[in-house]
Amino acid sequence: MSMTDYEENRVLNASLRDGTPYLQAFTADPGDDASNVAAAAGARVAMDFGDAAAGSLDPGEIAIEAAVILTGIPAGAVITHIGIWDASSAGTLS
Repeated sequence: MSMTDYEENRVLNASLRDGTPYLQAFTADPGDDASNVAAAAGARVAMDFGDAAAGSLDPGEIAIEAAVILTGIPAGAVITHIGIWDASSAGTLS
C-alpha cells in the first residue's frame, strides 16, 4: 500500500524542513552507516526547502528554495554520491 498524499507531504516536510539539511558531495559510497566519510569532497552546504504541499507541486514533491552551490571540491574529483546531513559538522548522514 502506498502512502496518502498527506502522508507523503508530511514525511518530506518532517525530513527536510525540520531543522536545516546540508548537502555534501562524495567521491565514493559513504556507506549505509556513513563510515566512509573520508570520501567527502568539499564543504556541506545548507539547503532551504519550501512546503511540500505548496504551489503547483504534485503530492510527494518538494522544491529547493534557492540554488545549491557546492564548494571546495578538488579539481578533477569525480563525484559519485551525494548525501544529506542534519548538521553542518558531525551530525547524521541520511
